[in-house]
Amino acid sequence: MHKANVSVVIPCFNSEATILRALDSVLQQTLVPNEIVIVDDGSSDSTESIVSFFLHSNSLINIRYFRLSVNSGPSKARNIGWNYSISKYVAFLDADDTWHPKKIEIQYEFMEQNSYVDICGHASGLFKDEIDEVSGKKDFFLFFLHHLLIKNRFSTPSVIIKREISFRFNETMRYSEDYNLWLNLAASGHFLAFIPETLCYLHKERYGEAGLSSNLIHMWLGEISSFFELWKKNSISLLVLCFFCAFSFLKLAKRFFCNKILRFFILNKFKKIIYLNS
Repeated sequence: MHKANVSVVIPCFNSEATILRALDSVLQQTLVPNEIVIVDDGSSDSTESIVSFFLHSNSLINIRYFRLSVNSGPSKARNIGWNYSISKYVAFLDADDTWHPKKIEIQYEFMEQNSYVDICGHASGLFKDEIDEVSGKKDFFLFFLHHLLIKNRFSTPSVIIKREISFRFNETMRYSEDYNLWLNLAASGHFLAFIPETLCYLHKERYGEAGLSSNLIHMWLGEISSFFELWKKNSISLLVLCFFCAFSFLKLAKRFFCNKILRFFILNKFKKIIYLNS
């Protein structure tokens, strides 16, 4: 069987409810990867036994499982998987997300045809009942540092990256650690490409719902610390630092406002349903 020269790294923590769904989306790929590297970040639920059952019932892809004794955060878990991977490229998938069946096929072909690109991401969306059709177009965009300073253009489960790259996720960060890596890659002259096809499905809202991203303040502080890191490395000027710190604060205020408005409408709708049924 022809396989893509790709290692899929899946960090997981207390993911008993979602890990099989994520793994199944890898098995359903039209072009399967070389291997799956699962890094259990100190789970206390039945994640380990579920993965163990999956390991023994699967013969399609080589799967390796690493378990950390204590929870150390997604950066360390991803780095361990990255360091132990054996393929030319590394693809990241979170345990609570899934992929479009053609994700690896499309990105692997793109990376092989555009060898100057070091990292490739794509559009992602909230999961729906049906899978989006792929247009077949070969459009893509190159993003540079000034594009990324405006906002994080890549969700981690959309990314395929060259394994040989020396950069890693910052293990001191538990929030915005992915954004920090993309910014440092762009500031160092690496080429980052984006394919405008929805090839990844998130099963929660990006901000303000379950998971680490629910803490908007910590996400924002992680973003600001990344800007200061770039400034200390002379990758951006003091003026640029001040501008994007202010811009980042405005984005934070907008997210808080949107979340409050959304919760207001949901609460009112819920109250109306109770009233009509009473």
